[in-house]
Amino acid sequence: VQAPAAFNAIDRLRVNATTPASGSTVGGLLQTLSVTFNKNVNPATVQASDLVFTQVPAGMTARATDVTVAGRVATFAIELT
Repeated sequence: VQAPAAFNAIDRLRVNATTPASGSTVGGLLQTLSVTFNKNVNPATVQASDLVFTQVPAGMTARATDVTVAGRVATFAIELT
C-alpha cells in the first residue's frame, strides 16, 4: 500500500455536488450556481474567474461576477448576456 499517496488522495478538495446539477438544462435565467465541496474551503482561494462555462446557448455568453464562500459551499453570481 502506498500510504503517503493514499493520504494525499483523501485530503484533496473535490466537488460533491452543484446546484443546479452538472449537465442539467436550466429553464429561465441562471442567477447563481452553488458548488458543494467535500471539505471547508478557504474563501481567499476562490475567485469568480475559477468558474468556467463550457456550454452556453448559441449567441450567449456566461460568466461569474462574484463568489461567496460559507464552509463547504461556494456560491457564484452569474451574468448571462
